[in-house]
Amino acid sequence: MPRQNRITPFGEIVAHSARGTLMGNRGCLHNEHGQLGQRRWGHQAWVSCVLEYRGWHREIMTPNRYTELFFTDDAVALAAGHRPCGTCRRADYQRFREAFGRAHQALPAPASPQVMNRALHADRVDSRTRRQITYSAQLSTLPDGVFFCLRETEPALVMREGQTFAWSFGGYQPVLDPIDQTVTVLTPKATERQSGRVTLCRSTLDLFVQSGRRAAPGPAHTYHAEILAARFWVRTRSRIPAKLFMVFCRLDGLSGGQAGGMDKLWRITIFA
Repeated sequence: MPRQNRITPFGEIVAHSARGTLMGNRGCLHNEHGQLGQRRWGHQAWVSCVLEYRGWHREIMTPNRYTELFFTDDAVALAAGHRPCGTCRRADYQRFREAFGRAHQALPAPASPQVMNRALHADRVDSRTRRQITYSAQLSTLPDGVFFCLRETEPALVMREGQTFAWSFGGYQPVLDPIDQTVTVLTPKATERQSGRVTLCRSTLDLFVQSGRRAAPGPAHTYHAEILAARFWVRTRSRIPAKLFMVFCRLDGLSGGQAGGMDKLWRITIFA
C-alpha cells in the first residue's frame, strides 16, 4: 500500500504509487507506525533534494527522523513551497539564492537560508489552518514553471514555452491554452516574483508524457527525451538499441476537450 508522502502542486500530502524525482524534507511528520497526523511541518527549512547523493541511504519513515516527501518534479516542489537543498543541490541552491536576492533587494545580500526560509514560510502556508496560501494574478504575467488553476476544482496547470499543461501523478498532458484572465496562483509569491525564477524552472522542470502502446512486446523502459524543447520522460514497451535517434510519435491518451490533440505528431529526440 502506498505511503502518504507524495506532494501535489496544491501542497497536499497524499498516498500514491507514483515515483518521485526529488525528495523533500520539512521535519518529522509521522509516528512510529509510519502514519501522518495533523502536523504538516516541523521547521521552516523546507528543502527539495536529489534521490541519490554520495551513496547515502535512508530507511523510509524511520521513527523520530524527518519524513521523506516526494515530488514528481521541481516545479511541483517549488509550488509546494520547497527550495533547493544547499548540500545535494548546490548549483540549483545558488541560482535560487541569487534570484531571491534580486527579487528582495530590501533584505541583506546574499540571502541566508534562514532569511529565505522565513520569507517562503510566510507566503506558502497559513500557520493557523495549515492550508496553502494562494493569490490572484493575470495569467499573462506568470513565467514558465509557475503553477496556477482556473478554479479550485480544476487541475493544476503550468505554462511551458507558450503551451499549457495539466499536471497529474501520471504525467503532464497538453491542454487548450486558456484565454488571458485572472487565475489562482499556487506557487508562493516569494518564489514566483524572483527575477531569475524562469532560469531555475526551465533548467529543472521535467514534464511527463506517456506514449501510446507499441506493437512489439517487451518490458517497459524509461528514456530521457527532448520534445519540443521541453524535457519529458517517455515510457515505451519495447527495447530501442540506438543511442540516439529521431522518431515521430503519436501521443495517445490525451484527456477530452483537447481539439486536435489526438492527431498531433511530435518529433522526439530520445537518448537511450
